[in-house]
Amino acid sequence: MATKRSVVDYRRKREQKTNYHQRRRQLSSTKPRLDIRRYANSIMMQIIAFEPKGDKVLCAYTSTKLKKEYGWSGHTGNICAAYLTGLAIAKNSEAKDVHADFGFQRSVKGSTIYAAIKGAIDGGIQVVCDKKMFPKQEQLDGKFLKRGNDIIAKIKEQIMDAKK
Repeated sequence: MATKRSVVDYRRKREQKTNYHQRRRQLSSTKPRLDIRRYANSIMMQIIAFEPKGDKVLCAYTSTKLKKEYGWSGHTGNICAAYLTGLAIAKNSEAKDVHADFGFQRSVKGSTIYAAIKGAIDGGIQVVCDKKMFPKQEQLDGKFLKRGNDIIAKIKEQIMDAKK
């Protein structure tokens, strides 16, 4: 009597850390990838290039650095912080043409992921993305915040002037 054999998935796939189908498609391109990770209280962005020995992080920026470097007083996990984080990584990075990588996060129109991509595009990085997916400009400018308009404009100006 034959027994059934079960196939065990790769550990990183079981832990939902790596989507191997998506990773293989991205690695077939020679462009680096813009890795965007959203957490409860922050947004982390990295520009990562593939190398045979292992991926190499070319540039990294988190939204918590906005507090230290630019005096951001708002929540570091919202749409405005994601936009400013994208703007900052674009100004700190030398890579100007990348692929977006969300990982296992859901793609939702107007989310913080797309605010980060919009910031990177406004900072000078070329990322292929549909413009319909971006949040409204009022959200990016902080019009919904009580005292966000002037702070966001000031930080945006500092980021654009500080780098390169």
